[in-house]
Amino acid sequence: MASHKFVVLQVTMDIVEQVPVEWTKDQIEFYKNESSSCANNTGRTIARVLERASVDGANCLCHRLKVAYVRDAKAEDVERDGLIVGRECLIEAGYEANGGYGD
Repeated sequence: MASHKFVVLQVTMDIVEQVPVEWTKDQIEFYKNESSSCANNTGRTIARVLERASVDGANCLCHRLKVAYVRDAKAEDVERDGLIVGRECLIEAGYEANGGYGD
C-alpha cells in the first residue's frame, strides 16, 4: 500500500460576481476580505460554479483554477478540516498515537 501524507494547498480560482458599479478594486477587496461579509458567501458562489462544471462537461475548471503547495499539514490543519475519520487515516497521515505528528 502506498504511503500518503496530508499537505496544505492554496487554491486560486477566477469567479464572476456582481458588485456596485461605483466600487473600486480596494472597495471590493475590503468588502470581501475585511468587512462583515462572511467568506461563506463567496464559498456559495464557488459551490455553484463547481456544481455547474460537474453537470456541464464543457465548463471544465482547468483554465480557471490553480493549486499550489504551501507546506506539509500539521495536526491542527487536519483536525480543523475534519480529515481524521478513523485509525487507518491517522496511520496513513503519519499520526503517532503517543504524540501527534511529532512537529
